[in-house]
Amino acid sequence: MKHSTECRICQGEAEYIGTLGSSLIFRCRHCGIETFKKEEPKEESSILLPEDYTQKSAFVQARVLALAEDCSVCLVRGDIVVFHSSMLQEVQVANLNFQMVLENHVMCAL
Repeated sequence: MKHSTECRICQGEAEYIGTLGSSLIFRCRHCGIETFKKEEPKEESSILLPEDYTQKSAFVQARVLALAEDCSVCLVRGDIVVFHSSMLQEVQVANLNFQMVLENHVMCAL
C-alpha cells in the first residue's frame, strides 16, 4: 500500500510497512528490516567469561520488509541483505519495536 506523503527532510515519498502497523513509514533512504536470530552452540572456554557473554558476528543478515521511496539501491521486499552489525538501528517507540538500516550501509543482497 503506497502512501503519498512527502518527507519534510528529503522530499521523498514513503511506504507503509504492513507487517509492523499501518501508521509506520520509512523515509529518508531507510530500509525496514527483520534480522535473523542465530542460535550458536555454547562452547566450553578455558578463559573465564560471564555466563551471558555471546560473541557477536561483525556482519548481520536481514530480510527487507519495506523501503523508503527515495532509496536508490536495487532492493525489493523479501531480499536478504548483509551489513555491518554496528549499522543496525533498533527503534522502540511507544509499543512499536522495529529495525532499520540506512541504504548506503547495505553491502550486498543474497
